Amino acid sequence: MNDQISKINTLIKNQSKDNLHIVIDLHSAFLNNNGLLNEACTTDGVHLNKYGYETWAEFIKELASLNYFYLFISILCLIGSIVLRAFRWKKIFDLDDIKVIHLYKAEVIGFWGNSLFPLRLGEIIRIHYAKVLTFKKYSLIFGTIILERLIDLILITPFIFIFYYYFPME
Repeated sequence: MNDQISKINTLIKNQSKDNLHIVIDLHSAFLNNNGLLNEACTTDGVHLNKYGYETWAEFIKELASLNYFYLFISILCLIGSIVLRAFRWKKIFDLDDIKVIHLYKAEVIGFWGNSLFPLRLGEIIRIHYAKVLTFKKYSLIFGTIILERLIDLILITPFIFIFYYYFPME
């Protein structure tokens, strides 16, 4: 039965993308470690009981009580930092035929990949996507990313020592 519910939920999610509807997945919030509906939330394994509906109501209240101003500010900061990184990357390339928008797109794909895949595989995706957009060799793009990481290391090292001095580990 849970397989059918998962298939129906997937179908609803896919249709919502086409029709511009927003779907909030509550089903996963009620599952136990075995992928079944939590016994405390149901009497028959399918429908919610009073506790299940109370849990649902708490989730909706939390969602409604979010301060979206902070979410908006954090999204703006993220976009701003990616734009700055794209301009910095353009400066590292020092080539006129490379557009900042292409580097921005590669940065976004890289951030997405790093948050989705382990071991910072987003950097590999970023290299490939930058190659596709800029028509440059992998070695050139990889070299600029290495240089970018070295610059990051040089800039953050003083802060590490400052924090270690003022907040020593005991």
